[in-house]
Amino acid sequence: IASGSLNELLTQCPEFQELWRQYNDHNEEIS
Repeated sequence: IASGSLNELLTQCPEFQELWRQYNDHNEEIS
Protein backbone atom coordinates (compact mmCIF):
# COMPACT_ATOMS: atom_id res chain seq x y z
CA ILE A 1 0.00 0.00 0.00
CA ALA A 2 1.32 3.42 -0.91
CA SER A 3 1.64 5.70 2.11
CA GLY A 4 -0.74 8.20 0.49
CA SER A 5 -3.43 5.55 0.16
CA LEU A 6 -2.81 4.49 3.74
CA ASN A 7 -3.22 8.06 4.95
CA GLU A 8 -6.52 8.30 3.05
CA LEU A 9 -7.78 5.15 4.72
CA LEU A 10 -6.68 6.35 8.14
CA THR A 11 -8.41 9.71 7.74
CA GLN A 12 -11.60 8.50 6.04
CA CYS A 13 -12.27 5.14 7.71
CA PRO A 14 -12.71 5.05 11.52
CA GLU A 15 -13.06 1.26 11.31
CA PHE A 16 -9.69 1.07 9.59
CA GLN A 17 -8.14 3.34 12.23
CA GLU A 18 -9.24 0.85 14.90
CA LEU A 19 -7.91 -2.13 12.93
CA TRP A 20 -4.63 -0.31 12.31
CA ARG A 21 -4.24 0.48 16.02
CA GLN A 22 -4.88 -3.15 16.98
CA TYR A 23 -2.48 -4.33 14.26
CA ASN A 24 0.30 -2.09 15.56
CA ASP A 25 -0.36 -3.13 19.16
CA HIS A 26 -0.09 -6.76 18.09
CA ASN A 27 3.22 -6.12 16.33
CA GLU A 28 4.63 -4.58 19.50
CA GLU A 29 3.65 -7.69 21.47
CA ILE A 30 5.47 -9.95 18.99
CA SER A 31 8.77 -8.07 18.96
